[in-house]
Parts: sequence; structure tokens; C-alpha cells
Amino acid sequence: MALSLLTPPRALRYVSASLAAALDRALFSPTHAFPPAVLIELSGLAIAQIVAREYPRHTYPCVLVAAGPGNQGADGLAAARHLRTWGWKIAVWGPRLKGDSEQLATQLSHFDVHFLDSDAQAFEDYLEHADVVLDTLFGFSFQGPAREPYAEILRLLSSESRIEFAFRRPRPPIVSVDIPSGWPVDASSSSASASSSSSSSAAASSDGLAPPGCFTPQVLISLSAPKTGVRALVSQPSAALAPPQQPAQQPRAQHAHAQQPLKHYLAGRFIPPALEAELGLALPLYEGTQGWLDVTGWPEMSEEEAKALHAEAKKRQEELEEQGVRDAEMAEMQAEQEDEEAQGADEEEDAKTVKADA
Repeated sequence: MALSLLTPPRALRYVSASLAAALDRALFSPTHAFPPAVLIELSGLAIAQIVAREYPRHTYPCVLVAAGPGNQGADGLAAARHLRTWGWKIAVWGPRLKGDSEQLATQLSHFDVHFLDSDAQAFEDYLEHADVVLDTLFGFSFQGPAREPYAEILRLLSSESRIEFAFRRPRPPIVSVDIPSGWPVDASSSSASASSSSSSSAAASSDGLAPPGCFTPQVLISLSAPKTGVRALVSQPSAALAPPQQPAQQPRAQHAHAQQPLKHYLAGRFIPPALEAELGLALPLYEGTQGWLDVTGWPEMSEEEAKALHAEAKKRQEELEEQGVRDAEMAEMQAEQEDEEAQGADEEEDAKTVKADA
């Protein structure tokens, strides 16, 4: 049932990798008939709009896109094309592109986009010149550990404190799509236990949020619905849950981006209401014509709460339908009554005419 009949709470239902996969299968199925390329384009546009909102071109003119071999990388390449047409300078590191990603790379080759060599050294060399990194290496179907050359990219992004960075500009901010690459997609069933797990790995992580050997992004864009693996990232009670900030406006040379409060966005405004109800997603209402929503600091919604919300929406829709039936019946009765009154008036007028003629 459509949750637009209600005012959904400002809360998010987190989903597992298996539920996210079921959602994709349903969207691609003949029942819903969404081609993957269409969803890639819609996701890519939303991602590009969020990057543009958070990191304006006049202060963050160069975006380095780390593209993986699957649909996650394709989302990044679609976003790269939009950003390039809006004036950003784009560099792409993406070995082993195939399928939709290969076609998108061909498109980008006609937009003056710089493609880096496939080795990790090329990525590291360009990292110094990038103003923003768009992380689209691995999505919800990823199961680690990462293989080379991707493993080295994850090490580079998680090693901003290395001594050779001392004479460089700070590491550029990272925008991760769906889940930070290298993070486990699934987590425990409660945000509290996830936070505890995160705290226990703090010794292996520079900020206490990322799992050992992983990095913490400054912006997370969840596609369709946030994954359980990011609970420890978006459920922090401190900076990560601060009220939504205005988009960054200063050059990164003046910012310590590792300390920037996390911004969390939801994108993927293409899920049919019936499918949303079937999977118990309880998605929030998007604003206006936007394909994304700032959900920074929103708490988690349980599966039970989502089901209750859909049950309430179903009840409301049934009430509206019943009211509609009653209104239609009332309108029909009123029309019949008006017809009878009109017919009676005609008969009375006819009788008067006959009497006058007589």
C-alpha cells in the first residue's frame, strides 16, 4: 500500500544483503520490467546531484571515481558523466570494466574524461590531485576479502595518516555509494550491538568507526534502503548524528575531512509501492521532484514497525475505498432523486397544459 497516504516517521528500515538482492531481482523481473541500465542511470543522476550539493565545483573541481567491475561501478560511471557535463573535471580508475560499465566508459571517452592506468600506483599518484573521491568499488553483493588491485586501493584510502602524506594536502573527502567498499554488508540485528562491535575494532581503525583495514567516508549514499552493515557508521551518537549541516563550502586544503560529520543520503526513487509493501521497506517520502533525500541522523525502524506502518496504510486505503464507494452510492441516489423530481415536475407541467387546453 502507498505510504503516501500517511506521514511516515523520519526513520529508516535497514536491509540485509539477501533482501537487497531480492529487491533487485524483483525490479529486473518481467513483473516490474526495470532494465538494469535504467536503474543505473537513475542512481547515477542522484549520486551526481548529491556530490554536487556537498562539494561545489568552484571549490572541489576534480572528482576521482573508483569504479568496480559490477553495477556499483556502473553507477559511479553514470554519475561521472553527469558531473562532467556540469563542469567537473573527472578521472576514472576502473580496471576490468564490463557490460554496462564498459558501455558507460565508452560514453565517457567522448567527454574528455581522464582514464587512469589499472594499477594501484596510478590511483595513488592521482589521489594527491583529486578534490573528492567517489567510491563505487563494491556493492551489497561483495564478499571479501578484496583482491588486488582493489585491495591496495582500500589500503590507500584507509591510510591517510601515513608519513608520506605529511607533506601533501589532506586526503580528499570520500563519497561512498550504498556501503563503503570493504565493509561487511550485513551486521548484527540491532544498532546497539553494531555500535559495540565498531567500538571493539577501534584499535584497528583510525577513527573507531570503520572495520579493521577499512576507511570511513564523509558522505554515504544508500541506494533504495540502507544496509545493515552501515549501522555502526550512521548510528553514532556523536558527530555522525549531528543535525544536517549545510553543504561544505571550503576548499579541502582548509578542512580536516576525516573530522567532517557524516552526511547520509537515501537515493533510488523508483521502487513501486506494492513491492515496497511486499518487502516491508517502509521508505520515507521524497521531497518535490528530487531523486534523493538527506536522512542524516535518522534513527532505525524495525521490521515490526515497518509492517505496522504498511498495515496502517492498507487500512487507510481500504477506508478511503469504502468511503469512495459510499460517496459514489450517495451521488447515484442523489442523481436518481433529482431525476425523479425532474420527471415529476415535467408530469405536473404536462397536466397543467392538458387542463388549460381543455
